[in-house]
Order: sequence, then C-alpha cells, then structure tokens
Amino acid sequence: MSCERRRKESVPYKSWKEPNLSGKMINENERRSRHNPSAVDSITDFRDLRPDESKSELRCFVAGNIQTLFLRRHCASFSRYSWPLTPAITSKMPFFTLPASPEKKVYYGLSETVCSSILSTCTDKKTLSKLHAAIICSGFQSVFVSGRLLALYASFCDVETAVAIFREVSKNSQPSTWLWNMVMKIQIEAGLSESALSFYGRMRAMDALPDEFTFPLLNRAVAALPHRLNDGRSVHCFSIKAGFGDNLYFCNTLIGLYGKNGLIDEARQVFDGMVEKDLVSWTSMISGFVRVKKTDDALTLFCTMRAAGFEPSEVTLVTIFAACSVAKNVMQGLQLHAYTFKKGFLTDDRIQNSVLLMYIKHCRIRDAENLFTSVQNRDVVAWNIMIKAFTLDGNLYEVMKSLNEMRVDIHPSRETLTLVISAFTKSAGILLGESLHGYALKSGLIDTILQTSLMAFYTTCGEIDSGYFKEAMELFRQIQLMRMTLGPEILRSLVVVCSHLGAYRLGKEIHGYYMRNLFYWEKQNDSIQTSLVDMYAKCGSIQYARRCFDQIGCRDVVAWSAMVEGYGIHGLGLEALNIFHKMTDEGVQPNSVTFVSLLSACSHSGLVNEGREVFRYMRRECGIEPNLYHYTSLVDVLARSGKLQEALGVIEDMTLAPDSRIWGSLLASCRIYSDCELGEYVAQRVFDLEPENEGYHVVLCNTQARADKQEEAQLIRNIMRVRGLKKKPGWSSLEAREEFHTFIAGDTMHPQIKEIHEALRSLANNAEQTVHFS
Repeated sequence: MSCERRRKESVPYKSWKEPNLSGKMINENERRSRHNPSAVDSITDFRDLRPDESKSELRCFVAGNIQTLFLRRHCASFSRYSWPLTPAITSKMPFFTLPASPEKKVYYGLSETVCSSILSTCTDKKTLSKLHAAIICSGFQSVFVSGRLLALYASFCDVETAVAIFREVSKNSQPSTWLWNMVMKIQIEAGLSESALSFYGRMRAMDALPDEFTFPLLNRAVAALPHRLNDGRSVHCFSIKAGFGDNLYFCNTLIGLYGKNGLIDEARQVFDGMVEKDLVSWTSMISGFVRVKKTDDALTLFCTMRAAGFEPSEVTLVTIFAACSVAKNVMQGLQLHAYTFKKGFLTDDRIQNSVLLMYIKHCRIRDAENLFTSVQNRDVVAWNIMIKAFTLDGNLYEVMKSLNEMRVDIHPSRETLTLVISAFTKSAGILLGESLHGYALKSGLIDTILQTSLMAFYTTCGEIDSGYFKEAMELFRQIQLMRMTLGPEILRSLVVVCSHLGAYRLGKEIHGYYMRNLFYWEKQNDSIQTSLVDMYAKCGSIQYARRCFDQIGCRDVVAWSAMVEGYGIHGLGLEALNIFHKMTDEGVQPNSVTFVSLLSACSHSGLVNEGREVFRYMRRECGIEPNLYHYTSLVDVLARSGKLQEALGVIEDMTLAPDSRIWGSLLASCRIYSDCELGEYVAQRVFDLEPENEGYHVVLCNTQARADKQEEAQLIRNIMRVRGLKKKPGWSSLEAREEFHTFIAGDTMHPQIKEIHEALRSLANNAEQTVHFS
C-alpha cells in the first residue's frame, strides 16, 4: 500500500495493516510476533524524525534498517517453507533456482538498482548470506547483481562461494566479459593466480572476448608466477593483435610484470613505446630499475620524470629512497630528504621509514637518530629500523632503551623481538633471552622465524647447560614439524652444543636433518662438517668422526686440527701423528691450534719422545713461537710420564711468565707420583697466583695424604676451612632414551638414584675383580 493512499485514508502508521499472500490483513502486533521482534522494533516511521536532524543521521538510519525491511518484504512469500536461511545453507543454494512452488514468482519491484543499494549496506558475511538468500527466494535474475555478490563474498575472504556463484551463472547462460574479469580479479587478489589463469583458458575456450580490463588482470597474475613468464609474453602478443597494446593501464601492468621478473630491457621497451604515460608508468619503471640494482638508471629516470612535469607521489618517493639506500653516494639521498621535507611528505609513515632505512644503509646512525627523535607518530616499523641501527652500531644499551620506550605506546611485534634477540645473541646473559621468550609466549607472537632466533640464542648464549640445551632442542624439533629450513650457522651452533654436552643421539639427529636439507644450499657446508667431526669425536664415535672428515670437500687447517684432536681424545696418539703427516704432505700449513691438539694427543698416549719432536718442529720448521697453551701441553707430556724434574726445567726456562694452569698440571702429576717435596714447591707457586682456588688446595691435600702425611693434609684442610674454601661439587651428564640427565656429587634428587648407585657399585666390583685376576 502506497504512502499516498495512507495519507488519503488518514490511517495512523501504528495501526496500518498490510495484506499477506492469503489476502488477510495483518496488523503491526501480529507482524511483530511473526518476525524477529528485535529487528522489527528498530524500524520506526520516517515521519517521526525531527526536521532538525542532519542528513547524515538519516543516512545512518536508512543503512541500519533497510536490510531488515528488504528481508521482511522479499522473504514473506516463502515464510511457509522450512528452509533455514543460514550462511552454511544459502551459500550452497543455486543462485537462479527457486524452491518448488506452484505459486507465481513475485519480485515486489526488485531491480538492479535496488539490489545494488541493499548489497552496498552489507558489513558482515552473515548479513550478506541473508540478503543473498532473499534474492534467491525472490527469483530475481541479474548478471550485474551476480557480480556484486561475487565482489562482496570476495571482500569477506569467501572466494569459494564467489566462484560457486560464477559457475552457477555459467551453467544457464554465457557469462559476460565483465563477469569473467570479476572472477579472475577475485582470485588474483586472493593469491590464486594459477586458478585465475585457468579461468582465462576457459574463457577463451567459450569464445568470450577479452577487453581492455582483461589483459591487465592477466599481467598481474603472471607477475606473481615467475614460471609462467612465457604466458605473459603470449598475453602481450595477443593484446597487441586485439588492439589493446597502447592501453595505458595494460602497459603499466606489463612494465610491472617484466620489472618484477628482472626483464628490465623488455620493460624499458614497453615504457619507451608508450604513447601516453602517467605517474604509475614512471613509478613502475623506476621500481624495475631498483629491483635489478640499477640505481643510477633509477635516479636518472626520476630526474627525467620531474623534468617532464610529473611530481612524485608517496609510492614514488618510497621507491626512489630504496634506490638511494643502495647507491654509492649518499648526497642524492640527502637532497631527496630535503625535498620531502619541503613538500611536506615526511608526515607519511612510509616515507619516514624509507628515509630512516636509507641513512642506516649508509651507516649514518646519528642522522637516523635525529630524524627518529623528530618524528611524533612512530609506528612499529620505525622502532624496528632504529633497533636494527643500534644493533649494527654495537650499541646494545640503546637497543634495550628503545625496546623499553617502545613498549610504553606500542606493543613489540615478532620482528622486534627477533631483532632484539639477534642483537644480544653473543653478548647477553641467559636471563634476557628467557624474559623475551616468556614475553613472546604470553603475547602469542611465537612463529618460526622467532623460534629460530631463540634457538640461536640458547645455543650461543655462553652459559649453556642441560636445561637451556633442552629448550633449544625443543625449538629445533618444532621447526622441523613446521618444515622450515634452518640456516648453516644455527645448525653449526647446535652441533657445537652437542659436542660440549656429549649429546650423541641429538647430534646424529641434527646430522640427519643437515643431510636431508643439503639441496637447499648450493654446496656442502664445510664448517658444519668440521663441527660434526668434533662432535662425534667428543661423543665417543671416532669412526663417524673420520667418516665426516673424509666427506669434507675442501679440508682446511681447522678440519685437520679437529681430526687430530679427535684421535688425541681417544688416546690414539699414533693415528694423530699420521693424520698430521698427511696434512703436511697435502700442503696444508699447521697453525698453533694444530700443535696444541697434537701435543695433547702425545700426552694422552704417553708419547714423550714424539712430543719433544713436535715441539721442536713447531719452533724450527714452522716458525711458530710457543704460547702458554703449548708449554702447558709439553709439561703435561713430560709430567704424566714421570719426568717431573724435566717438566720443572721447561717451566723455569720459559720466556713467558708461567700461569696457574702450567703449575697446576705439574702439581697433578706430583700427586700421581707422590712427590711431596716438589708438590709443596709447585703448590706455593700456584697459591701465589690463585690463593683462593680450592681445587689446587684439594690436590695438595691428596698428595700429602697419599704419602701418609696426615698432619700436613689436615693442616691444609684447616686452612681451607678458615678461608671458607669449599670444593665445587663435580658433575657429569649423559644422554639416555633421547633425554639429557645431569648428575651432581652428593645430589640424591634423581628419581632413579638408588638403581644408579647399585649399578655403579656392581661395575666397581667387577672392575676390581678384573684387575685382581689380571
């Protein structure tokens, strides 16, 4: 019933009745009971609005209530059907299919304009689904409305429903080129470029003709798929034949296509052949030069653009600042900074961040800091750039200061935490890493990149023990499940930790991961292979160590030294000497570390004469002056073999001042051979250097006790008690069933401590019986 008829009858709005399908009159109260009361109650008479209300308020009222009016009007004829109009059902309903009904279709005056207006008020997917269902029920058919529905479903990230609508349309009629373009655009914006190109193939198969909007979409799709570059060339040729080769929009996207794939010469040909250029054309070409590191060409083209009368936009300035960041001369960047300040572009966050990044690339940290302090609205990207700048400058104090200041107004992002953790990986204590790790967990910011940084921190923090190693390995396994490839440096750090802790099984696990991911690197990483040699040797598997050593393609002095040390750890001094001779035969010059490992191997194997010869060879043939490590190893070679006076002579003839380690090595041998007189002399020299070292006091006490000098031993114990010196408890660790166990002397907290003690006593008894019968 029209408003004019209502005015003539002078029937108040509240008592007005409308006919239903059966012809009966339904008053307002009945209508409220049939429909959603909350929705209907919000609908009032437009005449109740006050004259002084603004037009914006009226528009808000209409937008908020027009959907309810539409649904009530156009779904009324289907109220008797038991169809639940929910998003899950309506999204699967055929668009042009009506329910089986003997009644005549009723459109209630629907048109493309009405549907478009109603759909433009949608703000959520649930409302869209209801309106879609109402249009289905009304039986209204329109290609234009189908396109609007396609776009709306795509805006709510429901590409599947949008494509389903398109396929339903194509079953009943030939889709228009506009509809083909719409469905391809939706898929490209959703990252489904392959699917978009397949739809273009269907479009050509159905003899649908592309227009000037189709080819730019295809260029965008191919730009995201480098392996389909030949298809992009085919589209270029076909567009020229179709008469769209000079289209401005098409040429701009074509420049972007060639530029993103590094075909800068083809992009320049398209650019030079354009009849008409706009700002997007210039910006796309400049961006192409920046991508291939042709910064001089990019800056020259920027100057040419300005000479042609085009003023740069924010996007253009961000692109040209990227060129200035990698340019050799920073003066052009400084001039561009002055230009942006003069034109008022520095209020844009993207340009501010680009200028900051440009200064940092040229190591002008102070200039970047001055600009940063002058910026009022700092976003998380700007803070991240400054944290990275302070990290490069080695100013860790400013890194933490920036993080604390940032947290006042802005929540740190994943990138922020990754930068901070990377900055402190080699210099901070473990507490900082644990704090940042806890903050990331509480904030829900943990991802694979941050996990990788945390793992590198735990493995290189300098205070590694079984607890932190366990956390690092848990992160390693999580990254494995995510199928993420770790870098060589992190893998090497994990291998080093396994060698320090004797974690044999976990070391093999990392080795397997490394072998499985070799194809991600151009060649085998010799640094990781060398670390594997050291790890297997220290974990007790000299065979695996030698196998990894033989697989190293280019063995340097570090690899040879690791193999020499490995044989020395296992008491295989002769094998260590053989590998040393093979090293010199292949022309690899040994360094000071090599001789420390070789002397240590001679010490562990009791090769006294060979140790003397190695020491002479180092000085005379290689010209390497011995340091404290070499002297300590030589003294250990002599003292372990009982040549205590010769070892003392080496110490007294040193050109360097002996330290506590050299005296301590001789003192330990005095205990073994019960030489109390020399032990007291050596101990006095040690105590002069480290009077508070409880370990040396214990060694001297044990020396006196083995020589049955109990009074002197008790005197040393009293001195330790007076000075408050306590021996640090010894500890050991082992790996069992993929778990890492640590044992400390006197600790009874292990859940299986009784069984472990019984097993140790049994092993000790067996060892004593073996020695007795031998």
